[in-house]
Amino acid sequence: MKQQISVLQYACIIGNFIFTGTLVLIPQLIIEISKQNSWIVVIVTFLFIYGIVYFLSSQTDRIKKIKGVFNSENKSWYTKVFLTVFLFFMLSIFIRDLQVLNGFIDAVLLPKTPIDVIAFLSILSLTYISLTGIEVIARITVIHFLTISIIIVALPFLLLNEIELAYLQPIGGINFFSELIKSVYIYFSWIAEVVIFIFLLIFIEPFNQLRKASILGLTCGLVVLLILMLLNITVLGVAVASEATYPNFALIQQINLTDFLDRLDLIIVVVWLPTMLCKLALLLFGIQKLLNVIRGKDSDFSIIPLGILLGLTNHFFKNNIASIEYSFFTWPTLGMILELIIILGFIFFKYFNKKNKGKNNEIKA
Repeated sequence: MKQQISVLQYACIIGNFIFTGTLVLIPQLIIEISKQNSWIVVIVTFLFIYGIVYFLSSQTDRIKKIKGVFNSENKSWYTKVFLTVFLFFMLSIFIRDLQVLNGFIDAVLLPKTPIDVIAFLSILSLTYISLTGIEVIARITVIHFLTISIIIVALPFLLLNEIELAYLQPIGGINFFSELIKSVYIYFSWIAEVVIFIFLLIFIEPFNQLRKASILGLTCGLVVLLILMLLNITVLGVAVASEATYPNFALIQQINLTDFLDRLDLIIVVVWLPTMLCKLALLLFGIQKLLNVIRGKDSDFSIIPLGILLGLTNHFFKNNIASIEYSFFTWPTLGMILELIIILGFIFFKYFNKKNKGKNNEIKA
């Protein structure tokens, strides 16, 4: 039976995919570079991504034939190269975000629990969710992404007494443009992870609303990330936010409604954790799907050993600092290269690959 996701589910997956991992570490580095102008970085980066997505999601009649790329039939060499790059892209994000998740839990929530135990429990949860398929992953994502989005939209009201608008001044500055370019370069690869929509093309229905759903998902991601960036600056200040390893966690720790509601930060973290698990579960599902396409086989059971194997990648980084350095300094360049290759490959299959014309490109999901 063919698995499908609705327009709303697709939009929530896109919004969650670019939001949930980005909010953990990157705000600290962006604020350190661009200071009080960091909120402008979010807007400028999203404008670039909006243009890319708007162009790629146009002419849905041409895009439909790209579904055939994800079939398990015999592939041309350039199709296999494209799928291999996409697979490496998903693997890189999965390994990075799994370490980010485990590092955060180890540092903030369970500091006395061995990291290997945390990694094992994370992989166990991810494997179970991934086995349920894209439809269940989409439903879970909708529930938790909408919940965390509502909480983030409410944060300015919860932190109203802590906000200092003076922290946003001065706008601009002597090094404004050089700092903006550096920050956008770092931020771009995280938001450009939206190219995951190319993989989701084989599941979305109705297909003719692809562009609308993509723009909606991007907009949701923009709103929540922009709110968090503005609050980091106006509540914590540049000095504190640029030094905190997890500035958004430090931000929600400032919420203090009453004497008996002074630990809302833990409640919010518990709401956020499932969104990260949903992203990782989608990646694990996608990795398994691409491996099967490249091998020409189709089996859900390979998710279990695959999940165990990927859980061992937790040892790729000797500690949490090494993981943070990878996210800050390696991923911006590596991610941008992979994303540009995927975008160029998508354009090739969309406009220049004549081989698939006239063929039945529907995929059995």
